Amino acid sequence: MADILSSIDDAVLTGVNSGVSAWNWTTGKTKIDLVNNILSAGAVSENLAFVNLAYESPVILPFALGLSALTLFYTHSKHNEYSNIADLEEKAISNGLLHPVVEECKSKCAERGYRDSIYGTVITGVPVFHPDFSSDIGLSYSLFGAGEILQGLAHQTMRADYFPPRKNCVKRGMDNVSNMLKELKTLIPKPAFA
Repeated sequence: MADILSSIDDAVLTGVNSGVSAWNWTTGKTKIDLVNNILSAGAVSENLAFVNLAYESPVILPFALGLSALTLFYTHSKHNEYSNIADLEEKAISNGLLHPVVEECKSKCAERGYRDSIYGTVITGVPVFHPDFSSDIGLSYSLFGAGEILQGLAHQTMRADYFPPRKNCVKRGMDNVSNMLKELKTLIPKPAFA
């Protein structure tokens, strides 16, 4: 059983590394930028779920506002925590070392990632398997579940390898075209009558 779970975890980490590598190649940004974007998208999805619930039942409004505040606080604290971890990781890698705090965070992120993803998947599936749910409340469950899945993906992304920042693909392409044109100018013979 442990071998199966280890194989699944290896496959997840390979997929996350591929995604972060593609993000870095395309945008030139690091994994922390991607993590923060995913965390923010998850918070937006969860807050939309709370707003939808409050719209359906105004009695729930104070509860929904409280949950929105907690979600925003959690997201903000994770932004700060993960940014600090990313700084430690960058410094350690530049010295050719591994930082124990970073490695501990990666271990915790694996647990958080799987927990939130499984929880989000279950929450998203509740309206599907429970026919008494109205479509509006089902929408809230789906939005909240999607937010949890995104939070889980962000935690898993923190486990990915570090890729240093660089120019985005468009700037690199423009630089290559510019260099090719300069090289081409040197290859074209100048006219004799000039």
